[in-house]
Amino acid sequence: MGKNKEYELAIKIAGEIEKSFYESMRISKKEMQDIARQAAQTTARMESITGHSAETSIRMRDYLNKGIKESEPFFSGLESTARTAFNGISKAAMLAGTGISAGLAGISAGLVGSVHVGSEFESAFAGVKKTVNASNAELQQMRDSIRGMAKDDIPVTAAELSAIAESAGQLGIHNENIMGFTRTMADLDVSTNLGDNAAADFAKFSNITGMDQGNFSNLGSSVVALGNNMATQEDDIVAMGMRIAGAGNQIGLSEADIMGYSAALSSVGIEAEAGGSAFSKLLTNLQLATETGKNLKEYANVAGMSGKEFKQAFQEDATVAINAFLAGLTDTEQNGKSAIAVLDEMGLTEVRLRDTLLRAGNANELFASALEISNTAWEENTALAMEAEQRYKTFESQCQMTQNKLTDIGITVYDDLRPALTEGIGLVNGFIDGFADQNTIGDFIGSATKKMPTMVRQAKEAGEALGDFADPFLKVGGWLVDNPGVIVGTI
Repeated sequence: MGKNKEYELAIKIAGEIEKSFYESMRISKKEMQDIARQAAQTTARMESITGHSAETSIRMRDYLNKGIKESEPFFSGLESTARTAFNGISKAAMLAGTGISAGLAGISAGLVGSVHVGSEFESAFAGVKKTVNASNAELQQMRDSIRGMAKDDIPVTAAELSAIAESAGQLGIHNENIMGFTRTMADLDVSTNLGDNAAADFAKFSNITGMDQGNFSNLGSSVVALGNNMATQEDDIVAMGMRIAGAGNQIGLSEADIMGYSAALSSVGIEAEAGGSAFSKLLTNLQLATETGKNLKEYANVAGMSGKEFKQAFQEDATVAINAFLAGLTDTEQNGKSAIAVLDEMGLTEVRLRDTLLRAGNANELFASALEISNTAWEENTALAMEAEQRYKTFESQCQMTQNKLTDIGITVYDDLRPALTEGIGLVNGFIDGFADQNTIGDFIGSATKKMPTMVRQAKEAGEALGDFADPFLKVGGWLVDNPGVIVGTI
């Protein structure tokens, strides 16, 4: 039943109740008031009579009792009608109000929820507007993309995605790459052990290496594939990659190569802070050797090449020369001496550097494998998406995606309501500003102070009127004493 129809029914029922109430009483409101007034006056006169005998007083009281007893049918009808009326009104209210109340309660809760999720998303996206220099059309497209991503693709809320997009703007990600960056970071968040610093590390890594910002998903795929196939974790790989990125980029290593070496170094127990600096020093030394010729022969001999071959290999594909050098360190048959002795003759005696090279030399096959895994994953660019997809299939993720869909409905409702809400808040603020004016407050208090005696007097008069009405019923006794419910029904 529609809301208007329910109201109409309630009004109709109330009208019938009122009509039957007065028909049953057969008395008007004015007549009822006259009865109460006359009863009060009779009682007052009776109490004020002096000089009468006790017998006269009893006779007068009995006379009044008799009159009230003779009115029993009226009072009984009045009580019955009153109870019927209130029951009818109660039922009518239930009939007309239950559906409305339930509907309004649901709508009210829904509106409150919509305002909450909508305003939360609005605040989160305000951060994107702050850090991203974009036109209104571009911002609207980003807003729609974030909502679509949260609703249809991934179990990450629109507010959380907005926070990633905001950081993308802070980190210098170009507008056309912000959504791709946001998606990659969200996938990494659910697929790896990379923490809150992942976005900053990836952005800084791309700045160091000059990586195309459209390749963040490729980089993520390399990291995920290495983490799945090497004896290390994603956070250690990225930490090492940040350490060797500068030197690696200088000698022409690709981003996939850098992450491959990072995973291999981490897999042999080399920590990023110490091992990253040591390996970077090796790469720098190799660069100087091929450019200046200093120690070129020693590096080439360890790698089993001539100086010319080593230089050419390093310039064409640095990984070939590096891997050959690391493999040659442990080839005692070729060198005729231990790796420690070889490094000592080359002047590579710094403790951290020597430890790093010895570990790398003993695991030279691992380094080659890591490079292959990283480059294959980069080219295929599927490892991250596949890992994330497995996570998104879990029950927990599916529940979150359902919640995201409901949240998106709330955001839509909020968008529709926001203009009216904003206008309403403006009116309230204007009222508060006006009310907060000192003169307004003073006038209000002054007016209340002046009117207080009047309010007290009116309340007192109302109490006296009720007393006048109830007094004869309370004092007379008789049938009413035996039927106290009538007092309740009458009053």
